[in-house]
Amino acid sequence: MAWDPRGIEYSSPVNCFASAAASHAYFASDPVFPYPQTSSGESAYFALNAQLGKDCKSRSGWLLPHLSTADTARDLDLLRQDVGDSKLTYLGFSYGTVIGATYANLFPGNVRAMVLDGTVDFVGNATGRGPGDGANYPIDVRQGGDLAGQDIFNRFLTLCAQAGTPACAFAAGGHLQAKWATLIARAQAGKLSYQNLMIMAFYDMEAPIADWPGLAAYLQHLYSTTAAGQALNARQASGLAAAARRAQARALAAGRPAPDAVTVHGAAAAPATATAPAKATAAYPANGEEAFYAIQCADSLVPTRDSVYHNLAISEDARVPGFGRMVVYDAMPCATWPCMHTDAYDGPWNLSQTTILVINALHDPFTSYAGAQAAVSELGHARLLTVDGDGHTSMYVEPSSCRDKAELNYLVSGTLPAPGTVCPVYKLPFGLA
Repeated sequence: MAWDPRGIEYSSPVNCFASAAASHAYFASDPVFPYPQTSSGESAYFALNAQLGKDCKSRSGWLLPHLSTADTARDLDLLRQDVGDSKLTYLGFSYGTVIGATYANLFPGNVRAMVLDGTVDFVGNATGRGPGDGANYPIDVRQGGDLAGQDIFNRFLTLCAQAGTPACAFAAGGHLQAKWATLIARAQAGKLSYQNLMIMAFYDMEAPIADWPGLAAYLQHLYSTTAAGQALNARQASGLAAAARRAQARALAAGRPAPDAVTVHGAAAAPATATAPAKATAAYPANGEEAFYAIQCADSLVPTRDSVYHNLAISEDARVPGFGRMVVYDAMPCATWPCMHTDAYDGPWNLSQTTILVINALHDPFTSYAGAQAAVSELGHARLLTVDGDGHTSMYVEPSSCRDKAELNYLVSGTLPAPGTVCPVYKLPFGLA
């Protein structure tokens, strides 16, 4: 059984705009991060992101205080009861791991088996690990999202070089790290959009076998087109913007920001019975981006001072070019969100009476392996199954019969893989094996 958690799609969707078209237009206008980092550009960017919270409050203000993961975990326990299960059997991907971990700690005796696949650092996600982290470091900075992005991009370049041309177009001429550094330098110099280059590079890391060959071809096109020092023309710039938007949309459709969580036992979810006040439009169900911010901002503490983002953007971009600047601003609307950190669950995280199986790839762009290791430590009763592969969650990491067998054995019989188990994959991108 799967369900739409509250606020998402057909479960009282949080709508911040008059129509799906207006929602699309807003998010398409957001440059992801301000660049060049001028005073006027930053001010406009901060204002644009602050407007989202105002619009969400105007249209869905009744709903915003009730969208935390703790609320969803309580809903999940009602669903468990509705389908007649004495205990929950659960498989959660990405944000679904936050739902699962929250449930296991709010209802520690109600879990039969739980798999968390592509797992965040729960403490880092909620408040940060050190005193003042919530006020001084954005969510993905304190979770090392920039390092995770760079790590898997390095894997992309390594496997591309191994495959060579024509399997990987960006391998042409060799020296792939230098070519990528050159592309970033050209973007920083205004020859192509820095924002769109990084959006495409980051979001296309999710599904290596499906997306890496196409990304390699497009990067080679950009490298060749700007090789003589010229900037992209209007048509080429529009093409890059469209490619970036497609990469981001694929990740959204795959559940990257939207939650994805599944119960294994049970029938169908009971329909929602709450009636929204007339002020809530519920005009459109396809609201993944709005739901992402409404839930993330309810769950997490983030910095509220513009100067924090300004300074970190400079230092992180120098430390991890491109990926560093992007993750600084990843949850920017939360800085002015009307219901930030509302009814949030901040722990403890180690109350589950059932040992939880955590699965993570060594190279994951969105939920880093280091974050999974931290999660296992936080959960206490947990076992980490490592997949020696690339991508985000078992839905998109390269295939592994070892992983699939271990997961099935646990869900069916409760048998955990041996401590320290590392599962190989049997297929790699670019036709490598």
